[in-house]
Amino acid sequence: MMIRKFISIVLICIGLVSFTYPDIKTWYADKQSEQEIESFNQTYHIEQKDKENEENSQELSIKESQTSEQQEKSEDMINDALYQEVLNYNQQIYESGQNDFSDAWNYKQVPISLSHLMTDSFGYIEIPAMGEKLSLYLGATDMNMAKGAAVLGDTSIPIGGSNTNAVIAGHRGWKSQKFFKYIEKLKVGDAVYVTNPWGTMSYRVESIDIIRPTDGDAIKIQEGKDMITLLTCHPYRSHGKYRYLVYCIRDESLSKHGETQQVEQKYTPPETIKASDGIIYPSSEPDIDTETSIRKIGLVVIIIAIVYTIINRILYYRKRKKESKDERLPNLTSR
Repeated sequence: MMIRKFISIVLICIGLVSFTYPDIKTWYADKQSEQEIESFNQTYHIEQKDKENEENSQELSIKESQTSEQQEKSEDMINDALYQEVLNYNQQIYESGQNDFSDAWNYKQVPISLSHLMTDSFGYIEIPAMGEKLSLYLGATDMNMAKGAAVLGDTSIPIGGSNTNAVIAGHRGWKSQKFFKYIEKLKVGDAVYVTNPWGTMSYRVESIDIIRPTDGDAIKIQEGKDMITLLTCHPYRSHGKYRYLVYCIRDESLSKHGETQQVEQKYTPPETIKASDGIIYPSSEPDIDTETSIRKIGLVVIIIAIVYTIINRILYYRKRKKESKDERLPNLTSR
């Protein structure tokens, strides 16, 4: 009897650990990501640069002779070797028409030398509507994708400027980490922020689409635009059957430090999504919600089982204690 009860307790504990392990792992991964982002901010003095960039932007906006791109470039950026290398790379792939973009091998390549970088990441991306802030790496290698979001090779590196489109890829959930799992919470008009070694840039969601994995033209540079494109698999747990795209256009009116700063909002995505080619795709949210509900129900069942077992053992030991006490009572029968 004791052995069976001991085994049942062990099995319940194993079940509890199995259910909570992904959450613990997610929490730990989030803490590591926060530390890496904080280290990046301190290394490149991001808070100070953002403040200076905002002040410079306000001053230059009243000078009609200044173009938007000239306003973005401070003297430090112009004299920065890394910035010039990125600038030349972005110009090169635009002028070449991204001829090698169809080769999946190029997506994984680190597009420039990282010798000038003082950190492992190139910065980070913040998506308030999703409640996500992820480190940003150059080249969609398996290692980079396992740590955060990654800029596809042969696409623009996110430093802003016309004729640029940085395609930023993220897993739709990966080994207990969310990454771009809840990307369908993004809607047109939402803000996305990208921070690089020279400060933070603001983008606004312009449109959303679903494409086939072979449709590389859909994520190429668009003439005259300053863009980023978020990319992940669709539907959830489909092993990459389609690609979910979120096109974002530069919009500094959504500055993180301004009155228009956005916060995470409750938003229920529609049950279906109509792509630009007219095809109707199902939303992944019901599948994600079902998975979440099953996990919660399973966790509640395990907790109830543990509480029941503990109460049962307490009552059992109290009963044994009472029986033992009764056995030791003195014999008061008259002689």
